Amino acid sequence: MHNKDRLIYGICNFLIYMSIAIVYTQMIPFMKHIGYGSMQQGILLAVSAFVAMTGQLVFGYLCDRYQRMRIFFMIAYLGYLFSAVAMMRNQQAVFFYHLLTIGLSGGLVRVLMGMNETWMLEADRTHYGALRAAGALGLSIGSLLIGYLITISTYPFLSYVLLMMAGICFILLWFCKDIKKERSSFDKEDLKKMIKDHRYQLLIIILFLIYMIGTVDQYAVVEKLLSIGGNAKDVGWKWGIQSFSEIPVFFVGNWLIKKIQAKRLLQFAIFMYGIKFFLYALFQTPLFLVFSALLQVVTLPLIMLSSKFLIQAVTDGQVANSAQMFAMAIFMGGSGFVTPLLTSFLILAFGYDLTLYAASIFCVVPFILTFCLKIPKDA
Repeated sequence: MHNKDRLIYGICNFLIYMSIAIVYTQMIPFMKHIGYGSMQQGILLAVSAFVAMTGQLVFGYLCDRYQRMRIFFMIAYLGYLFSAVAMMRNQQAVFFYHLLTIGLSGGLVRVLMGMNETWMLEADRTHYGALRAAGALGLSIGSLLIGYLITISTYPFLSYVLLMMAGICFILLWFCKDIKKERSSFDKEDLKKMIKDHRYQLLIIILFLIYMIGTVDQYAVVEKLLSIGGNAKDVGWKWGIQSFSEIPVFFVGNWLIKKIQAKRLLQFAIFMYGIKFFLYALFQTPLFLVFSALLQVVTLPLIMLSSKFLIQAVTDGQVANSAQMFAMAIFMGGSGFVTPLLTSFLILAFGYDLTLYAASIFCVVPFILTFCLKIPKDA
């Protein structure tokens, strides 16, 4: 990829993640603001996870079937835009209305993140880390900006901010080079072969368990932060710090993958996840809870990087997009469906701290399973 194309990709990635931050970081505060309880939130989030899971499967298949990414990304982004604006324009607790709008916007956020990461990896594998770092910077600045704006304005005002960002994103997307390959003989048999691969199956199970733990960060930790005196601005700071701390790892991601096996990076990240959630449970003030998010630097970005390369290592290149998107549908969408319902029950029964301690201890399970994963020596 030429430097000019890489620059366009990077700027577009930055703005896309800034616009995603509106829903990605403020969904829990928004639901609390309009009066939804823990169980209602769990149901709404589970619906968004179902949308994410279905959307990733459908879009992954379409991208491989037609060997195009940009047009399908734009369709998903347009769906996110309409549903997010509709969600924020109504601040009354109309459950079935928000079942649709929160379900679609929250689910399409994950679809967009998954498609974007796959697009970057396919377009320029060598500079994937730097391109993804631009997205992390956008999410970081977007989280802080949105957290500040919501304290001085309203959610309907944020919908206008989103529309403005989206307009710029659509212009830039037209200039982003698409993934164009020769039309392949890709069919359902290729998918079946991919799904039946035992290494691929085990990798998905491991990532599913890891993302179940990671999803607790998005929901239970945010709820605890709000319950101990934090506000939407503190939530913005938490996500801003987490996203910003990812940037160094993404910049050196390719170097890390070359120097250290992807499987070893994954094991280290799981271990650090356990420590991170232990601290989340231990700290009882918003300030310490927010700064615990700095451990993101050695958790999620390492998991994301290693998972991408591990999936590539155990699958055929002809189904590259489907392999990535199908895996994300399960470990991101599936975990997002199970975790909100499970954590809502655990929080009501045992409280935030015991739930977070349980998440910390649960890290042992995927950590042990990684030793059973057999992959090529160069991955």
